[in-house]
Amino acid sequence: MNSRLIKISEAKKGQAGIEYLIIIGFATFAVISTLLIAYYYSGMARDRIILNQVEVFASKLIKSSESVFYAGEPSLAYISVYLPSQVKSIEITDYDVIITTSTSSGESKQAFSSNAKLQGSINPSEGIKRIKLQATSDRVVISQQAA
Repeated sequence: MNSRLIKISEAKKGQAGIEYLIIIGFATFAVISTLLIAYYYSGMARDRIILNQVEVFASKLIKSSESVFYAGEPSLAYISVYLPSQVKSIEITDYDVIITTSTSSGESKQAFSSNAKLQGSINPSEGIKRIKLQATSDRVVISQQAA
């Protein structure tokens, strides 16, 4: 009879151990799932911030260019704008500024249109850019100045 009691108590210890492992497994799964979801949404929020900064950059550049262009040929303006680190390239075509940005979901290209004809280039490196906008008879010349 004594050996029967020992077998029952050992079986209960084994069952308690397995239940403990199951609980720890569920807790670990819940924590890892929560961390993955948080990482995913933080990446989306970071992308949204970067794309908004790019939009502010382009908007200020285009509005200032149009203002200089409509003021006439001797007009000149300097603007300071911030460019985020994820910008890969900036293309200035006749009436558009096309900015390629690296995001967590891949590359994003945004095109911003201007009513004034544009010409020039801007370095896509991160930081505050001092940009010179100069009106000519038919376009605005955009050039980056030393900070």
